[in-house]
Amino acid sequence: MSVPPSAPRRRRAALLGTLTATVLAASVAPAGATERVVVRGGGFGHGVGMSQYGARGMAAHGASAREILAHYYTGTSISRLRDGRRVRVALQWGRDATTVSGAATIGGARVDPARAYRIVRHGSGVRVLPADGSRPVGTAKGGVQVRPAAGTVRVAGGAADGVVDGAFRGRVDVLPDGAGVVVVNDLDLEDYLRGVVTKESPADWPAAALQAQAIAARTYAVTNAVGGRSFDQWPDVRSQVYAGIAGETAAGDRAVRATRGQVVTIDRKPVITYFFSTSGGRTEDARNVFPDPTPRSWLRSVPDPYEADAPLHRWTRTFSLASASARLDGVGRIRAVQVLRRGDSPRIVRARVTGTAGRRTVDGGTLQTAFDLPDRPSAVVVVSISACRRATPGPTPATAAPSAADVAADDPAAGALALAERGARDVAAALDRARRASAAPADGCRLVGALRPAPAATADVQERRASGWRTVRRVRLDGDGGFAVTVPRGGTWRLRAGGVATPAVAARR
Repeated sequence: MSVPPSAPRRRRAALLGTLTATVLAASVAPAGATERVVVRGGGFGHGVGMSQYGARGMAAHGASAREILAHYYTGTSISRLRDGRRVRVALQWGRDATTVSGAATIGGARVDPARAYRIVRHGSGVRVLPADGSRPVGTAKGGVQVRPAAGTVRVAGGAADGVVDGAFRGRVDVLPDGAGVVVVNDLDLEDYLRGVVTKESPADWPAAALQAQAIAARTYAVTNAVGGRSFDQWPDVRSQVYAGIAGETAAGDRAVRATRGQVVTIDRKPVITYFFSTSGGRTEDARNVFPDPTPRSWLRSVPDPYEADAPLHRWTRTFSLASASARLDGVGRIRAVQVLRRGDSPRIVRARVTGTAGRRTVDGGTLQTAFDLPDRPSAVVVVSISACRRATPGPTPATAAPSAADVAADDPAAGALALAERGARDVAAALDRARRASAAPADGCRLVGALRPAPAATADVQERRASGWRTVRRVRLDGDGGFAVTVPRGGTWRLRAGGVATPAVAARR
């Protein structure tokens, strides 16, 4: 049968037009599709400096505290401070009074250690009153020092570190602060560390890990004062977690004694020693996390091979599209999150969020805060999948075909269209191969959707079985992460690529 010379050109033009329609159709979620935003990452904390779970793992593999610290703080050594260093820790603030007991003197006046005393804001100073309402002890313009009778002072009520009615070594200062008072624990650095080490790392961890924690905590305390306040340290994660006597343990005390005065240094000068819980397998370079332009050669990215069993070594969070979109202002409904720059680890440093109302460039910290994540994420994927559509036998219609410039492994007809776009000379032969290929069953279920951006080149088509999800085939995603697959009716299905899965869809009979 002869064919007019113009027919092949018309056929090819029609195929290319059909393919273009397919690509455009797949750039948005199909009508009625279920859409989710899947956020993946690894680690817990800011990722800079010493990983506490990594230190535990290194200790379990025989590393000493010095070896642990040398690994996480590049090019450093250990030096010793002179004894007598003190630290000032805020316990309470933003209130008009506090109550203390166990004191020998308050503001220089002798008091009964067995009694409780209330210290309230009074003009520009404070007034000291017995808690039972009897005769006032006196007033002071600049605040008062509360000195212990037997080594500790008890502060009633809750402290910012979560301790209620806690006892604290050293002395307690109650000072005017704004319209109220601030309560500050002033104590020896070594005593402070006793209340820190096993609040930051569990007491049952190896001795070398606790010793590394003690040295890192001591160094951090002397290099990272709050500044501009009447105290040096917050009692929580803004500085280090400190709980006073309630935080002390035998294991922590041993670690503090074994490392007394030791700090991390370069050229014998202490350097700031950031630490955090879990790295996800690699720590991050400080320049990718903190805006301070000061070079910090010791805070480089290093591998962290011994923390794979940490609870947050890897994590995934899934949000509805509406919830995720509401967390990022100015973009409307999120369509994609493109990574523009990663750190030395897989953590996102900068990304572009594209939505129905515009685009916005954000840093990894903004994503971490917006989605309330343990760490900066490594991937944000918008996933969608349609409800079950009736499959038609033979070549797939353009409206249901995957938007692929590559051959779709599950669809010979789409493969022929892709060949046509690439300029194959014999389109007719390609279509003939597609017709000879097994056609989709008429009672099949067609699933259309996307994982955007594509976390991998291919996706596993998985069916839920009694034993869990089972991969039954693999398909190629198009350049925009789109897919269109036909599955038998009667099961529950999903697609999974690069550790990211679509919602499950029931292919009802």
